[in-house]
Amino acid sequence: MNNSEGMYQMVRECSSKDVVNVCIDLEGCEGIDSTFMGTLLLIHEEAEAKKGSLYVVNVTDFILGKLDELGVGQIIKIDCDKKLPPLSFVNLPDTDDESARMSLILKAHEKLVKENSENGEKFNSFIKALKGSFKK
Repeated sequence: MNNSEGMYQMVRECSSKDVVNVCIDLEGCEGIDSTFMGTLLLIHEEAEAKKGSLYVVNVTDFILGKLDELGVGQIIKIDCDKKLPPLSFVNLPDTDDESARMSLILKAHEKLVKENSENGEKFNSFIKALKGSFKK
């Protein structure tokens, strides 16, 4: 579940090279956390700003349920049945930057609350604590 920062970093690098459409294949994914879901929203927002799209494919019913719990499933394009042609995969970059990781966790959770106010109950205390940790 520590893939959010590497995924976000890779997508941003591709975006700087004029890639506008992003496809994230969740085949084999057994679980996701709120940081990952918020990161999907950040990627979605950036893709749309470039007139592109984020597509999430091979989503299990369990993962779809988790996405729907936080309102993410109503925002991003999800195709549970899409089968992709054979692709070559690139390993996500190593990310040892604790400050960047914490910053992404904060941004991801702020985005979850911005997109669905009901998430405020779940995450406002967490967001406040994260912001407090940056001031130290």
